[in-house]
Amino acid sequence: MFKRVLTGLFSSGFFFVAAAPAFAAGITDQIGNGFRDGVSDCLEAGLRGVQISQLPADLRKGVAPVADDQRATAQTFFPTPNPVGPLWEVLTAKGYVLLSEPSPAVCEVFAYGPPVDPTFKAVIADARKRASDVVEAPVTPGYDPIVYRLDLTRKTGKLVLQLHGAEPGTPNHLVRFSLLRAELTRLPATP
Repeated sequence: MFKRVLTGLFSSGFFFVAAAPAFAAGITDQIGNGFRDGVSDCLEAGLRGVQISQLPADLRKGVAPVADDQRATAQTFFPTPNPVGPLWEVLTAKGYVLLSEPSPAVCEVFAYGPPVDPTFKAVIADARKRASDVVEAPVTPGYDPIVYRLDLTRKTGKLVLQLHGAEPGTPNHLVRFSLLRAELTRLPATP
């Protein structure tokens, strides 16, 4: 996956690449807020049991489909292949935050640039405001050292939100800026 992300970042006219010190505070705040918006869109769709395209127009006004000529590049940022599923740009951070729905039950968000842990903590706070019964579940860091998992169990099924990220200079990471990824998965109810 990491090779795909690097290839996408460096070959894309769609994203701009800069070293972390070159990011101004304003743009990293904008990207962090855009990441939060993207996760919020995925969560809203997940809570309703639909994909983003099926949300009422007023609830999806913050996203736009990725242009057809940028689709191949946009797909390189996600670990799950998405040859035909919806790909979205988050308009509050256009060019920095993408959403992918590789299946009706999965919504992924990718961004780079903002501080990982504070952004993730803000996402968790947002999720708790939307669903007070969300529970933080234990998760073991792997390639990405900053990880969180939230579970929300309802009669209709379970939502699992996983957040993965790495700050600049993280050992074994070759990029000089932070990477953030969220994955929301809808699971059917178990008897």
